[in-house]
Amino acid sequence: MISHEVRRRLRVALVEPCEEGALQLCDWIAKYGYEPMWVRTVEDLRVEWSLLMVDAVVLGPSFSHSSPPCRQLEALCPDIPILLAAQWPTASVGPVLQSCRRETCAALTDRPDVLPAA
Repeated sequence: MISHEVRRRLRVALVEPCEEGALQLCDWIAKYGYEPMWVRTVEDLRVEWSLLMVDAVVLGPSFSHSSPPCRQLEALCPDIPILLAAQWPTASVGPVLQSCRRETCAALTDRPDVLPAA
């Protein structure tokens, strides 16, 4: 029996107002098998939330860890990983990722494995 199971790639919402930086991060996310979904603001994510069906959220480096977007996202999506990219990725080094959740604030350097398994 042949199984024709269709498996969707896990979606990662990237919240970043800077288009150039967002494209760099989207490339990095896609490199590890995830489907990046770019929005410019947390409000855009909130409006599109039910349509995007994301498995994780990454805030771009334009946001700070103590900023209101982290708290807004914790309320919007309490059950999925929310990460902050503390720096832009380069050709040789991925972004430094930090958890926005207060209980897990350790730095996660160049580790796509902190996202759900692709």
